[in-house]
Amino acid sequence: MDFLHRYEAVSGQLISQAKSSFYIGKPAPASCRTIVYSVTGFQRRQLPFIYLGCPIFTGCLKISYFDDMVRKVREMISGWANRLLTFGGKLILIRHVLSALPLHLFHVLHPPSTVIQSLERLFTRFLWSDSEGRRRIHWCRWPAVCFPVDEGGLDIRSFDDMAEAFEIKLWWRFRQQSSLWASFMKSKESVVSGTITGWALAPYIFLTLQRLPRSIVEQILLVPISSEEPDLIRWDLSPDGTFHLQTAWELVRCTRPRDEVYSIIWQRHIPSRVSFFLWRLLHGFLATDDALCLRGFHMVSRCVCGREAETLGHHFLDCPRTRYICGHYQRILGMRELGFLSPRALPPIWRRRAPSRNHLWVLMPCFILWQVWKARNAYRFHSQSFLTDAVIFQEADSISCLDETISWSGHSVLEVESDSATMVSWVHSQGPVRWDYSYLLRRACHLISSASIQVRHVLREATSAADFLANWACSHRSSRQFSSPQELPRDLSGIIHTDAQSITYVRR
Repeated sequence: MDFLHRYEAVSGQLISQAKSSFYIGKPAPASCRTIVYSVTGFQRRQLPFIYLGCPIFTGCLKISYFDDMVRKVREMISGWANRLLTFGGKLILIRHVLSALPLHLFHVLHPPSTVIQSLERLFTRFLWSDSEGRRRIHWCRWPAVCFPVDEGGLDIRSFDDMAEAFEIKLWWRFRQQSSLWASFMKSKESVVSGTITGWALAPYIFLTLQRLPRSIVEQILLVPISSEEPDLIRWDLSPDGTFHLQTAWELVRCTRPRDEVYSIIWQRHIPSRVSFFLWRLLHGFLATDDALCLRGFHMVSRCVCGREAETLGHHFLDCPRTRYICGHYQRILGMRELGFLSPRALPPIWRRRAPSRNHLWVLMPCFILWQVWKARNAYRFHSQSFLTDAVIFQEADSISCLDETISWSGHSVLEVESDSATMVSWVHSQGPVRWDYSYLLRRACHLISSASIQVRHVLREATSAADFLANWACSHRSSRQFSSPQELPRDLSGIIHTDAQSITYVRR
């Protein structure tokens, strides 16, 4: 007990006998247990016990040692059961919260397959169930999502792969002998099974040299070797030779070919719920009538256009209303109308034929497909009309809500003129405004600060054409593209002609 007394004297801490215990093997006689108790005053306890979150045990690894970890995951999921979480929100929680809980234990213990299957079953049920925890269709097996996003997965790492990568990390630390644990394990193995430092590699080296061409052997023998410097081990998968867990995971995991379309749909500018919808669309995991029929749900099918039965390809490619919406934005961008063989081909072809690969509107097909799907669900489940003009307006609003710094190509400074002196003063001062305008003002100020934009006040007569178009759009509740001056309304043509002639307005 002298070392405990010295610890108390140096640290100033007292050891509580009520919270301390000792563990001793079963073969130990009762007299030995009595002596330890009389000297220390500690109570004897049985293995296993939890130390720093990990079970300490002897013998075979049991599933029951992981019950606490599985219970914590189940309790955390049940706490989110009644919250209105989107698929994107659930995906973020799985990636950054649930997947991180077992990793501390998996660092030192390789979990049995039953434990991994239990965790994957909980994750799958949480991802595909509704907000009340009721089970829904599981559109794919869990291993199918355990791939990086550019390989068609959801950027969730498989526990089998992570456990194997952790084992490689432990073996690397043992071989490197750079930690107290590695030194202890080396001493333990040396005592149990003799020395492990004599690797006897010389016969294998000479056998390998005999099989190589003579020219290569001569080059190898010319390499100078210093007997004074210690041997060092290097990790071949990293440029600097140091071990990285990421490279070990890349070594053991299964891989898929990368696809350009996934780099388009998984971007930080696209909300996670939209990216998850697009991922389901590309894999055919949407609840369209044809997909439900394949799963045993037989029904009378009809597309929103009323012409054909609803299928994934018809609704997103061949439906006249969807083609009209896509054609509307293609005409705005100056693109010719394109024909597509599958939804997978839509974003890449649009990206290659858009005015610029870095243009904000490269993401337009992603939001077109999202708004078309939302309008379809509103038509199917809420009896709302599927209006193409309304979908176009919702699409434009989705693009305007992107938190992105917009670069105005071809303009060093963009001048914005407004006939509202109050609005201009709000933009410049950013003072208190009406609550129903505060959100719009913050968005406008963010856009102005991220680009070279100058806002100034002008009289209403200077913005008569813009004022007429705004009133016309609000009254008609639809969109229209004027391709020639002859198509303009008569009043608007007069306003433009008056401005072109620099005729002075007379204020009333």
